[in-house]
Amino acid sequence: LKAVDTIAPLRLALDWDNCGLLLGNPRRRVRKVLVCLDVTPEVIAEAKAAGSPVFGGILKIGMNADVVGLDPHVATAQSSHIVLHHVCDGLLAIDASVTPRANLAERWEILDGGMRYRFYLKRGVTFHNGSKMTAKDVKYSLERAANPKIAPVAASHLKAMDAVTILDDHSIEVKMKEPFAPFLNVLANELMGPYIIPDGEGEKQGGKITSPVGTGPYEFIEHKPDQHVILKKFKDYQSLNEDEPSGFYGKKMAYLDELRFMPITEPSVRVDALTVGDIDFCYYVPGKDIARLQKAKNTIVHRSASYQFSTINFNCSTPPMNNKKLRQAIAYAINKEEIVAVSQDGFAVIGTDPIPPGHRWRTPTLDKTAEFNLEKAKKLLKESGYKGENLVMKSTKSYRFMDKTAEMAQI
Repeated sequence: LKAVDTIAPLRLALDWDNCGLLLGNPRRRVRKVLVCLDVTPEVIAEAKAAGSPVFGGILKIGMNADVVGLDPHVATAQSSHIVLHHVCDGLLAIDASVTPRANLAERWEILDGGMRYRFYLKRGVTFHNGSKMTAKDVKYSLERAANPKIAPVAASHLKAMDAVTILDDHSIEVKMKEPFAPFLNVLANELMGPYIIPDGEGEKQGGKITSPVGTGPYEFIEHKPDQHVILKKFKDYQSLNEDEPSGFYGKKMAYLDELRFMPITEPSVRVDALTVGDIDFCYYVPGKDIARLQKAKNTIVHRSASYQFSTINFNCSTPPMNNKKLRQAIAYAINKEEIVAVSQDGFAVIGTDPIPPGHRWRTPTLDKTAEFNLEKAKKLLKESGYKGENLVMKSTKSYRFMDKTAEMAQI
């Protein structure tokens, strides 16, 4: 618009001219321009056909599991955070290269060799309750997320944080107990990072938040267990960033009036619901169903590489899993190729480390993993002194790949 105004300034327009932006948001990025003499129905149809976004409507989303709580600082289930990241924002956001980017924070400074972090907040950001975000809200949110009595998992990631000090209404300083290199990544992580909520919101809701309040493009309306979670477009939302979307960073637009998250736990039923139009979008499609979906009418299958990884985690704090050789024996006894084939239907690769190839923290030393070797496993098992104690493995049927991995690990 600025470029057009430079060529043909609005101040030169005559009374009968229809100039300037007549409809729409002047802050929106312009990607295409259609030039015409008159706006006729045919021109509008052509503009739509060219890919202009359509606003309005309800998106019905098939989930593999219901939310497990909606407290932004307490919830750990992925199903909960899929909902929450439409409602809440963090100080920072992870982009597609897993780099922390400014979000509710305008910018930040790292001081004293990582012992202090100073964050400068964006102004004019509105919570769904109508209040404006200030440093008081950020201090409250960080301290609540770091409280092990309230949010034990979030607190475990923030334990290097010592104190949060308000400098003014739009800047805070975080003092660390010790330097902690991943601190910015923790603040930006959509699963473990502390969402910013209004000051005192936890206490207002009785200590446990069931109706989350944030600054995101959608506001929470209701949760009916095993039926749906409904979010509505927040009328006062303004995108925090104007950059092209990248990961969880970049420009956000609330095109839809409503998001409806519907738990359909049986994978085949969830896929059937997609093919017949009962839902519009489907999470966690089993690999065995992809070919069927690719042939279905009015269905688009989009595949892309993921940073998601699956692990079997040991409780090393108590016997018998505090025995290193026993853990090594189990690692060599597991056939990872079979697990990929069965639990992921072949739509995965054998991983060697949670840090994926191409990430800036990846090093060549992370390219090795325990190969499938039963003889080596038996030798280590004997050396470990294992006496046949019961080993308890916990998993969930909500995620097919977890359930199948647990089954395969026992064979």
